[in-house]
Amino acid sequence: MNSRLTEDFLACYARLPASVRDQARRAYWHWLADPAHPGVQFKRVHATDPVDSARVGLGWRAPGLLEGGTVSWFWDRLTCGARRNPRQAVGPRMASCKGGSSTGC
Repeated sequence: MNSRLTEDFLACYARLPASVRDQARRAYWHWLADPAHPGVQFKRVHATDPVDSARVGLGWRAPGLLEGGTVSWFWDRLTCGARRNPRQAVGPRMASCKGGSSTGC
């Protein structure tokens, strides 16, 4: 599976506490090696849209739009810097997935 980071993700990632950024980097490398890694808990979080989510740490998840084998990670105004349930945070805001870096965290 491929991965890319949206502008929203990168902007929000920069504002996260250092400890959460460290957890996000570790989670990303686990996910990259094995999306089914039990610590990442990569799973579908939207009933009709191809939105999945990966666990970053306790209370933190990164949503991503899965299309054609590529996950475009994003954090939006609802999930950026806030501890929220991803089922509440995804939906119409998926339009924020407009590309971004093809590198890891």
